[in-house]
Amino acid sequence: MTETLNLKDRKILLELDRNARATNAEIAKKIGLSKDSVGYRIKQLEKNKIISGYRTIINTSKLGYIQHRVALQFIDINSSILTDMISFLKKEKGVSAIAQNEGEWDFAILYLSKTSLEFYEFFERFLGGFRNVVKDKLISEIILYHEVERSYLVENIKPKKMKPKFDFEKVNIDKIDLQILNSLSENARVKLIDLADEFSLSSMLVHQRIKKLEKKGVIVSYKADINVLSLNRDYYGVKINLNNYSEKVKILDEIYSISEMTAVLYSINGYDIEFDLDILGTKEYHKVINSLRDRFSTIRGIKSIRAMEYWHVGHKLT
Repeated sequence: MTETLNLKDRKILLELDRNARATNAEIAKKIGLSKDSVGYRIKQLEKNKIISGYRTIINTSKLGYIQHRVALQFIDINSSILTDMISFLKKEKGVSAIAQNEGEWDFAILYLSKTSLEFYEFFERFLGGFRNVVKDKLISEIILYHEVERSYLVENIKPKKMKPKFDFEKVNIDKIDLQILNSLSENARVKLIDLADEFSLSSMLVHQRIKKLEKKGVIVSYKADINVLSLNRDYYGVKINLNNYSEKVKILDEIYSISEMTAVLYSINGYDIEFDLDILGTKEYHKVINSLRDRFSTIRGIKSIRAMEYWHVGHKLT
């Protein structure tokens, strides 16, 4: 739980959330510890399953990908069918993440494809095996899933949560760049020397390629996968529909000021506003929701899901 974590541990988590490729020495300088102490603390955070991995956030739109989110409500489902469904999804090359929820939707799938036809064929395969347990579905094209820093990890840290700049201009990259992106997707903290050995390049050339990918906006950031439940927090996906858009900008401004807000989702055929919260229980969740309702009269309705289990399946870029 957050309360049992030393302040230094929480500062390390925040730095890894801001930039998971930061070296132990860089983190040590920022928080006032030795490099060895930072390394030891990170290993303990990994051992205790507070950190489950490190991932690279990639602007896949720049590489010609389309991302779809499928939200599902189930009927007459059991653990055996659910196990078979998860196994099926993990074998599908375009599936990048799946989640089991409670609330408005029971299940969610994220799927990356180069064409809408590719997604259609996947979903036909999925329904061919599981249509009998699907009561309702919502399919949205994700324009951007904008992740922000978890400023709540350290008290009295002012949130640095800038709204996104939408940049989807396609970028041409070569095979080696793709291989580097795939390696960084699996482990954002992989060492330059290991990447250099893997691709038979010098560390300097690998470093230059990564910097170019960052400059082109293909690589957005690097994040630690933090086990929210281990911090005694719940993950909520909040869905808002509006009577009209007259206050939408102001509502988004307010949402970006919430320290527990971790991402805003921009989509086609979704809800008017969607965002994620890492929150300390139901009581705190309702405080946030009631505050939004009280401040903005154009909010028609607010629904939510609470994630019970989440899997980053991974997706090899081609």
